[in-house]
Amino acid sequence: MTRNTRLLLSGAGLAGLLIGAVQVAQKSEWSRPVTHVKERVKGKAGVPVVVVEFSDFQCPSCKRAVAVMQDLLKVYPDDVLFVFKHFPLEHIHKWARLSAQAAECAGRQGKFWEFHDQLFERQEEWSKSGNAKEDFHRMAGALGLNRARFDACLGDPKTEQVIAMDIAEAQARQVGSTPTFFVGEFRLVGATQLRENGARIIEVLRNEAKRKGR
Repeated sequence: MTRNTRLLLSGAGLAGLLIGAVQVAQKSEWSRPVTHVKERVKGKAGVPVVVVEFSDFQCPSCKRAVAVMQDLLKVYPDDVLFVFKHFPLEHIHKWARLSAQAAECAGRQGKFWEFHDQLFERQEEWSKSGNAKEDFHRMAGALGLNRARFDACLGDPKTEQVIAMDIAEAQARQVGSTPTFFVGEFRLVGATQLRENGARIIEVLRNEAKRKGR
């Protein structure tokens, strides 16, 4: 982003954002505080911008969005808190829910993000599998996870409850597809919208917070 662009954005308000290049962003009606599972968060607390993603590990567009979000976190390490939430689309993705459960179980052993990355990197492989659970066992083994604890977690009703809570929130926010991002109060749907508009919205929200002295 050029210096001129930064200066322009620093003087722009949220109204200018909607009129300008970020017209695709829809303002969310959601007003509740953001809740999260600590294993599924990247960034620092107390930053001006919270980005919430509702994702499905078997979703190709979600895979494409990973690099985009990683780049945003690199550019704005002191301004963005990233929260990952599950929204498995079981009606089109056979292994979506099981992959979410497996990632949760990896998180219980401190390896959520490592498992997250493996799921997306090897998405095409396990998506076509006749028994994805075996693929997830291999991933867990490669990451040094305890197999007995991993399997016990997969069968634990509490694991499903956590995912169900994310799904309920997604439905309350009227999420219909993945990935859906909430950058502050603005909704972006798909990797392309995040790539084209994520940084612009973050800039405006960050500058708005500075103006208000946060």
